[in-house]
Amino acid sequence: LNSLPFFVEVLPPDCERNGQSFEDFARQRRYSFFDKICKEENYDFIATAHNKNDNAETQIFNFFRGGGIKAMAGIPQMRGVIIRPVLAFTSDELRQILQDNNIAHVEDETNKECIYTRNKIRHILLPWVERNINQNVLDTLENTAMIAKETYDYVFSTAQKNYDKVIVTNNNTQQILKIKVY
Repeated sequence: LNSLPFFVEVLPPDCERNGQSFEDFARQRRYSFFDKICKEENYDFIATAHNKNDNAETQIFNFFRGGGIKAMAGIPQMRGVIIRPVLAFTSDELRQILQDNNIAHVEDETNKECIYTRNKIRHILLPWVERNINQNVLDTLENTAMIAKETYDYVFSTAQKNYDKVIVTNNNTQQILKIKVY
């Protein structure tokens, strides 16, 4: 496709997952692979096609697993070498852009199967919420992610700036009070 390089890593079916779900394991391996390709090919970034729907699914998934404010911020625009330039677009908007420009679209067939939690959120929960509670749920969750990110960033930066103020000396021994930001 337009002479772009293509890199593949095949995982053996019997790969050791150390108790992780296949989804978590595959995600970690994918990001390790991205890091490796960036180093080997001397790339600055790798762009993924994560979109507004993916972000909403991530937020819901994190919420129900008990994630805190950082988890509610969803998928970051940038993390390490990974950039997500289409995070503000819905999957339908992206498909329309591809169709309008005669660009082929390929989707992983497993995205349609409701055997994974994320797919159940995508195909069952979000459509139900759109029909019965909030037809603009994707925009609402995008706004929530922005607020959560800004709140987390503020709390974290404030904690960093005030780090020295939380060191307590007790019997000539310094003890650090640990700060945990959720």
